This record gives sequence, C-alpha cells and structure tokens, in this order.
Amino acid sequence: MVWSVQASAWEAGLTVARAYAASHGHFLPPATAVWGGDGCPIGVWAKNAPTVDQALQEWASRASDEELDAGPGLEDLGGADAVVAEADMLAAGPQLPYLLTALARGLGTIPADQAAALFAAAARGLRRPHSAWVLADALDVVCTRPELAARLGNRAVRDLATLAEGRARRRLRRRPRPAGDRRPAAAGGSRRLPAPPV
Repeated sequence: MVWSVQASAWEAGLTVARAYAASHGHFLPPATAVWGGDGCPIGVWAKNAPTVDQALQEWASRASDEELDAGPGLEDLGGADAVVAEADMLAAGPQLPYLLTALARGLGTIPADQAAALFAAAARGLRRPHSAWVLADALDVVCTRPELAARLGNRAVRDLATLAEGRARRRLRRRPRPAGDRRPAAAGGSRRLPAPPV
C-alpha cells in the first residue's frame, strides 16, 4: 500500500540513483540524464532532490536548544543514503563537524557499507580541513566523543592532532609583533617598564 505518493516517488528515484551510481561510479548525472528500465529522468530528480545542507538548515531552524547542543543525527541530515551520496563534499567543506556529529550519534545504527564510506570521507576531511575553524570544531567533536575517535582509528586522530598542532605553530610564527615591541629596539633604547606607583 502506498501511504504517500511523494515518499513512493522518492524511493523509486533513490533506487534508480543507486543503479546509476553503481554503473557510473559516481552520482553526478547531467540534468538531461534518463536512466533505468522505465526511463526515469534521473537528472531532473537529482537536481530537485533536497541536499544535506538544506536538510541541515531546516533541522537547525526547528531544533530545540537541547537538540542543537547534541548536534544533528543522520536522519536530521536527510538520512544515511543522502549523507553517503554527499559524504566527500560534506567532509571537504564547512559541514565536516556536522558530519562527524551525525556519525557519532548513529554509530550503532549505520549499516557497515555506509559506515565504511562515511568514515573514509570523514578521515579525508580531517586530513585536509576546509579552514581553521572547521579544524577546531572537528577536533572538538572527535575529542568529546571517544567512541567516534576509536572508530576513526589512531591514524586519523593522530593526523588531526598533528594538523592542529602544526597550524597553531604556523599561526604563532606569522603573528606580527605589536608596534610597541619594535620602537624601542629601532630607536636604540632599552625596553624598561616604568616603576610601579608607590
């Protein structure tokens, strides 16, 4: 029995999308692509499918304070299938901490094949984070969820720590000294602090 025409159409499109991805090795169909025995317009379906980013925005707009503190789950991001389909893009962008949070929240429920794809994408994202704040947020997620760190493995966690440490060192080296530190040396004077008031 079909309870929802939209849900049924979504499932049919998802089945065709999986077949297309299995055949092509990716799911980036052109807008004019037609696939499957029924001639499903998979390109149009993919263009109109909600993205994980849209699902994340929708979740954040309706989530309570407690839910926001806990972070999104895979279902909040559009489901495991949608997250797997966009895993590499999510891991390479500013959504990496959300991907890690969703992984941590769904550790016991993710099927093995999907978990392998998601953890591989997350590990790649941890090695090359989008920006310093993404690295900091990702580090926070991994450090506060030891079960996630264990599943990511020692190498990924070690790479993350090394990367964070290296960026912190580079940032400290590039930090310009305040102008007050340069003036006394340039004027030939010494830097003495005034005597404290008595």
